Amino acid sequence: MSHYDDEDIDIRVYRRRESPPYVETRRPPPPAPVTHGYYATGPSYLVPERTVATRPRSRSRERRSSPPPVIINNYNTQHSDDESDVGHGAMVRRPGRSHSRAPSSDYMSREEYELEKARHELEQLKLRQARASQELELHIRRNDREEWELERARREIELFRAEEDERERKLRSQEEADMARAKRELDAIKAAQEKERAERLREKEYKSQSELERAKRELDEIRRREERELEEKRIKKDLELKQLEAQKKAQEEKERRERMEKEAIERYKAKEAERAAREKREKEEADKEYQRRLQEDLIRSGLDEKDIKAILEKKHVRPEKKEEKRTEVAIQIGQQQQLQPARPTYTRMARRHLSIETLNFYHVDFDYDQDPNFVLIKRWVPEEEREYWWQHTKTIRESRKVVLKVEDDRHHHHRHHLEPEFEWVRKKERRRSRSKSPGLLMYLAGAK
Repeated sequence: MSHYDDEDIDIRVYRRRESPPYVETRRPPPPAPVTHGYYATGPSYLVPERTVATRPRSRSRERRSSPPPVIINNYNTQHSDDESDVGHGAMVRRPGRSHSRAPSSDYMSREEYELEKARHELEQLKLRQARASQELELHIRRNDREEWELERARREIELFRAEEDERERKLRSQEEADMARAKRELDAIKAAQEKERAERLREKEYKSQSELERAKRELDEIRRREERELEEKRIKKDLELKQLEAQKKAQEEKERRERMEKEAIERYKAKEAERAAREKREKEEADKEYQRRLQEDLIRSGLDEKDIKAILEKKHVRPEKKEEKRTEVAIQIGQQQQLQPARPTYTRMARRHLSIETLNFYHVDFDYDQDPNFVLIKRWVPEEEREYWWQHTKTIRESRKVVLKVEDDRHHHHRHHLEPEFEWVRKKERRRSRSKSPGLLMYLAGAK
């Protein structure tokens, strides 16, 4: 139910129609009275007056909502004639005075008429006052009843409003409780939705961050790859340029070395020819000197010319005789050496056929010649001993292995410059023949 306000309550009291207002009727002046008495009286008519008192509606405090209008119909079934024992239309007749004396005339004088009229108006005024007091008392009683009914209606309305207020309070409390519960549920739903949204947002941010990091890593990898490729291209280009420059320099160096080798070879050939001629000449001189000295020694040893000739020609000689002769020759030579003062004898040998290690191995006393390609042995060296030394030097030199490092250019074409590179190493065995390398020739020729 909704609230009601006092302004929405209309109390209507229905009564009979009010009587028409009292109109004083004045009768025309009566004809000249017959002389019956002092006053000529006649019937006088009084019209009762009906008054209706209406009570305005009371105003009470304003409320939020107004109750439906309550109509109270108060029908006054009581006749106006029953309200008072006083008749409104009846005229009170006063007992006439007996006139002791007979009228002197059938007509009243003017003063008597005026007096009678004033008396009559006074009586009418008193009647009206009495009727007004009665009506006032009745009106008061009616107003008291209306006030009681109005008070009862007001109490009922207040009770109804109190019940309505209580019901509304309970309903409001229930609505507030429902609203609070709904609000809590809504807050819980909103919190769950907010949490879910935050989780989705966090997952989205994490996914976006992961994708961003992955994209960044890929971009960094692409950038590093491009930089590495550019660096490889640059390095490859630099290497190619350096290789071209190196090849050019190598070609120039090769041409220069070839030219120098040719010059050195020419010089070496010239020196070698000169040395060979000198060695040949020295050898011939040494052989002649050796033959001469040997012949002298053999002659001094007492051998015959035939044996001396066979020894000099290196022919076969009988062993016994040869041993005896050699022993005798050695004895004689030793005696002669003891007798004759010793003179220094040096043997000049080429280092090309004799190694210093061989001399150290046999504990041979030697000295370096002015020419670095020769050594001076501080004694005379027989031919057999020289053959031993040469064979020993040859054995030492053949036992050495020269390891050459050969780089294969094919491995550099399609390989990364950071990958490990392998070098093929080939061992080269020295041949038994003499080395004819230009470097050795240049060294022997004195080139630096």
